[in-house]
Amino acid sequence: MKEDELLLIARFDTAFEAEEAKLVLDDGEIESMISDETVGDIGLPGGATAGGVKLYVLAADAPRAIAALAETPARKDLVVEAEEEDEKPSPAPDQAD
Repeated sequence: MKEDELLLIARFDTAFEAEEAKLVLDDGEIESMISDETVGDIGLPGGATAGGVKLYVLAADAPRAIAALAETPARKDLVVEAEEEDEKPSPAPDQAD
């Protein structure tokens, strides 16, 4: 995996939860990107989105991002697990969007 490749690290039920996680990463100076925050916003209870709101980071930043989010309520939404420091997380399966 290339270090400049985007890696899906978390999937949230709401855009609000994704934004909270992004703020944690911003505080740690880890660049991240949210996608699908409005896709499926069809009035599901609690503002939930169909398919989830996705949070991506650069593959090179994934270990730090996962470690940062593992210390927050966002840990339940991680799609990759924290691994040994010298190992890279596996890429998430491709998602048809």
